[in-house]
Amino acid sequence: IGKSALDFDGIDDYVDCGSDSSIEITGALTLEAWIKTSDTAANQRIIGRDDATSRDYALTTMTTSGLVRMVVFKSDAESNIDSSTNVCDGKWHHVAVVFTPSTSLEIYVDGKLEGKNTTNIPATIDNDTEQLWMGARGDGALWFDGLMGRASVWDAALTAAQIRTMMF
Repeated sequence: IGKSALDFDGIDDYVDCGSDSSIEITGALTLEAWIKTSDTAANQRIIGRDDATSRDYALTTMTTSGLVRMVVFKSDAESNIDSSTNVCDGKWHHVAVVFTPSTSLEIYVDGKLEGKNTTNIPATIDNDTEQLWMGARGDGALWFDGLMGRASVWDAALTAAQIRTMMF
């Protein structure tokens, strides 16, 4: 991972993945990436379609706790799930989150299921006009400070077995 990872400086580095129809996912969704960071000074966006006004889905590390959070949005309502592991420890971690419409949000760290939310899960995710960004939120905030590799967006709810195979 390390030799092919993107190095984000936490100040102004990001990848704008555009707004192709293939990322306008409103149903089942999986986001995953390898990350290495030790920054807990601010929330850090790993990947998402969210510019703080138009909001669909996002994967973020959280301030001070270093936990990973997945958020999906439907009609300005937010559903989320947090990990239990601090991933901002300067080590490589594989993080994956799964949205199963009307059913659950799941979060995995290093192949282990760390949480499952089955409360108030929407049937669909919003499909606003913002672009998919890695390393920052679409409005130029929540800058990621660290290394990121093999970030992926899937229009399917991957299983635990499928997520574990993504680690290799």
